[in-house]
Amino acid sequence: DPERVMLFGESAGSAAVAGHLTSPWSAGLFHSAAMQSGGFSVWGAMTMHHAEDNFQAMAASMKELTSNYNRSWAYRYQCKDSSSDVDCLTKTRLSGKHLVNIADGIEYWYDKRATDWDGLTDCQWGPISDGVVLQDHPFHLLAEGSWHPVPVIIGLNRDEGTEFIDVCRNGQNGDGSPSCNVSSKLYDSLYSFFQTGKGINDPKCFQDPLYKRWMALLWGPSNVESLFAVYNSTPGIGAFSTNFWAAEQAVTDYLAACTERWATKTLAQKGPVWEYEFARAPILEPFGHPPHQGVTSGFGACHGCEIPFVFNRKDSTEFGIIGDGELELGLEMSTYWTNLAWSGNPNEPGERWSKGLATRSPKWPPRNQTSSASRSLLLFNATDDASISHVIEHDVRGDRCEAVWFPMFRRSGWLPPKEKHFPSSERWADRPMLQGIGRGRHGRHSLQTSADPSDLELNRLVCGKSEVDGVASGSELGDEVAVLV
Repeated sequence: DPERVMLFGESAGSAAVAGHLTSPWSAGLFHSAAMQSGGFSVWGAMTMHHAEDNFQAMAASMKELTSNYNRSWAYRYQCKDSSSDVDCLTKTRLSGKHLVNIADGIEYWYDKRATDWDGLTDCQWGPISDGVVLQDHPFHLLAEGSWHPVPVIIGLNRDEGTEFIDVCRNGQNGDGSPSCNVSSKLYDSLYSFFQTGKGINDPKCFQDPLYKRWMALLWGPSNVESLFAVYNSTPGIGAFSTNFWAAEQAVTDYLAACTERWATKTLAQKGPVWEYEFARAPILEPFGHPPHQGVTSGFGACHGCEIPFVFNRKDSTEFGIIGDGELELGLEMSTYWTNLAWSGNPNEPGERWSKGLATRSPKWPPRNQTSSASRSLLLFNATDDASISHVIEHDVRGDRCEAVWFPMFRRSGWLPPKEKHFPSSERWADRPMLQGIGRGRHGRHSLQTSADPSDLELNRLVCGKSEVDGVASGSELGDEVAVLV
């Protein structure tokens, strides 16, 4: 039905939906939207400067294939130095697979020509704010009132941060060194700790001095104390069991939750918006191989964990849901999404056949337009036996956004100094299209490789008993092994 088109996506797919919501070229082509874990996030669109970096690096790589690939196809398809960059890229006979591999590798060979690599705030490849299709970053367009007012579902997962928690915002430089101000040894140790999940539930691991150093790497020394005051595991004071889970929630809020919170409140000014948070740590690891590998304690309600529930994948042995509680939750979530497509309201099935749909699902109220902390959020969750989804009017995540991230976002220019209000009747589809390139360098970060001398002391911080300057040191595996085991 061309009059009932719903766009929805997860992560980068969610960012793509945000692009359509704010692009004048997409006006009238869809009628509802759902954004899962990524709507309007800073990494969801790149600048023209970023695109030019990619173009120059890709063109140079195509002229040096034999230096980077000792394969027959590299000798056959390497561009001549005399070829123009445009001809080199548009007239190549290389397969798409080879081109993707080359594109994936240019960050290591041409880091000085293309510096925005995958990280908390940057993605190397993505939609471009070109001033035409996207007149600016979708989040900035939203702040200006430039979006299509269609019914929207928007939300995230409780533990998005477990997928993205890391030492540096931008990972590694082209030579493999950390791209933030930390020694390679400390970087490797922290990376190992975050990736393996060993010790994350042990309060003796990732203790305060190292945890604060990690905070400084991501958000700057001047923000450490305000962040630590909210995200800590201090007995009797902190809200988290260990510093790992405090850090993971800090990343969740920074990367997804607080931008999504602000966007939801803005979207609700022009049309109905239903907000959710997914809190079920699934029995099966959604991306695990082999199938049926259990989700570790280090994943929680992870990035992507909601996908098999939205699709109600009870028929899949690799990417599915299992058990009475998860099956009921899957039926519930897929019903809400399908209802939005059919009727523009997740609570209304419209005229379609409704036999077998979830009967105990709560009525999902739309987002309150006026309150920031009170937001009528639907918390999706289940026990092993039944769905326990319910509506909440207030949660501490909203308090954290107000206390920590919104002020920081305003100082950085990500949030506007003052919140604007837009009439619900206002539309912008007829707004004239701009010509030229998008603004600024949103989301860019300088790359640093020098290390703080204190890293040598922090690198001894392991799950041990002896103390060095108040910092635990020693390990059953030896001090030369990872910081944390």
